[in-house]
Amino acid sequence: MWFQRGPVATAVRASVAIPSLVTPIVVDGRLLVDGGLMNPVPIEPTAAVVSDLTVAVSLQAGHSRGWPSRPCARRVR
Repeated sequence: MWFQRGPVATAVRASVAIPSLVTPIVVDGRLLVDGGLMNPVPIEPTAAVVSDLTVAVSLQAGHSRGWPSRPCARRVR
């Protein structure tokens, strides 16, 4: 879920929810947890937004899901 409207506190609360550490939250009937559990660099939502440059940062060590381990900037059209 990509929060674009509503209380920022709800988005933050969903983002910090990690099962067995921080209880997940229910929003609109959906059980939400930290998106990093399934997708550590969620760049897909930004692909639909017109921009000159998109910067993504992964804090994971080594290669993850095809991303290089060194910093990089990539143009998305």
